[in-house]
Amino acid sequence: MIGPSLSALLLGSQLIAVADTVPKLDVARSCRAAAMVPPGNMDSCMKDERSAQTALSGSWAKFAKGDRAACTQQATVVGLPSYVGLLTCLQMARDARKLPDKRL
Repeated sequence: MIGPSLSALLLGSQLIAVADTVPKLDVARSCRAAAMVPPGNMDSCMKDERSAQTALSGSWAKFAKGDRAACTQQATVVGLPSYVGLLTCLQMARDARKLPDKRL
């Protein structure tokens, strides 16, 4: 039996491994759901998703590993994965780090 510490370590190493490459997402399901809401368009949605996937492929390594893991989880947790959502999450996390620290 694997102890809790070892399980967490193994799980953590899997998350890092997943975060080292752009995840494979089934965005067709998300686009089908989006196309059901007027003025939804499946082709337009898929084009946006492919564009976001291409952008992620070129910039994935530039995002912080922790952000990649957290945003991947966020972009897939609801069951409607999206490269557009993943890219947006990563960009917001990156840009938030650039804001000045204005603690009171």
